[in-house]
Amino acid sequence: MGLDMNNYIFAGRETPELVDMLNNNKALALVRELNFKYKLAVVGVVEQPIMQLGIKADQNRGFIVGLGEGNMAGIPIGIAYVSTTTEFNEDHNLVTKTEYAYQSEYISKMRASSQEDRSTYKSIKLASLLGTIKRQEAIPSPEIIFRRISGGIHSGIDMATSELRNGRSSKHIEMTGEQFHIMLKTVINGDPLPLNLIDICKIELDKLNTIDKNVSHANSEVDRMFGKSFYALGANKYREKGGEAHSDLVLAVCKYTDDRVEILKPIKHLKSLADVPELIPVMTMLKVSIEDKQKELINDCIPLVAAFFEELDMAVDYNRYPTMYEYIWAITPCGEDVT
Repeated sequence: MGLDMNNYIFAGRETPELVDMLNNNKALALVRELNFKYKLAVVGVVEQPIMQLGIKADQNRGFIVGLGEGNMAGIPIGIAYVSTTTEFNEDHNLVTKTEYAYQSEYISKMRASSQEDRSTYKSIKLASLLGTIKRQEAIPSPEIIFRRISGGIHSGIDMATSELRNGRSSKHIEMTGEQFHIMLKTVINGDPLPLNLIDICKIELDKLNTIDKNVSHANSEVDRMFGKSFYALGANKYREKGGEAHSDLVLAVCKYTDDRVEILKPIKHLKSLADVPELIPVMTMLKVSIEDKQKELINDCIPLVAAFFEELDMAVDYNRYPTMYEYIWAITPCGEDVT
């Protein structure tokens, strides 16, 4: 009786093409074990670079895996594939070596010949590779995954806070040392301040009061937008099979309190923005607001910008250019309590 490939593919990603790829690829054994031991599921396919001749193209694929359940289900965390290399043996004959491989940006080996090698574990024996993955704790927890992908969310909130404060929150007194000395001496001695120093103090006091007013306004606005619940619409970007650009669109419902972003509901994977009709108006207005700035659109809906749009109650930001592991986020308040 054959294996049910859908057991190893993330719900909603099953296609006859992907099922056939997985069923006929040597990496299936690794995918199966990752599913059994860590509940990982395939969320996509990428091409792995191949340097030698004579290797079948259908084996030149890596299967992107993510957690199969929980808040971070379906977020890419690694690539399972079979690595095939050719080398000369002691008799100077060209031989082929096949290894199981697991690559992830959550891996960082101390010694490596390249960045790819630094983030990859390989072994001829499947059991040995699985032992290394377990020993090195290469499969991240949902909390670790969220900390990584939420960086852009947090940056967007910080950006909104800074702009609402007009960029200033620290209090810096613009007085010379001599002026400050005179002020301290006269106040402590109970003497009246010189008129010129009173004028300087009034200017400084106005500045400090303005900072307090801006900070209070910013804190109130940030709490209004993000303190109860807000949508975080995210998109990544990577090269899929055949070299085609691919992007996943996800939606999180989050909350921001005590300088911490908390996820309230499991990540939802979207086929398109049409799956979230309540966000279509504000995302359309966002597109209109930047349409003359020639910005790249990730997943055809999130402009590649880092900006706070006060009139829309929205911030867009990212830590690094979107990749398989990195997302750009558009954050905006939920219209009602969706928790």
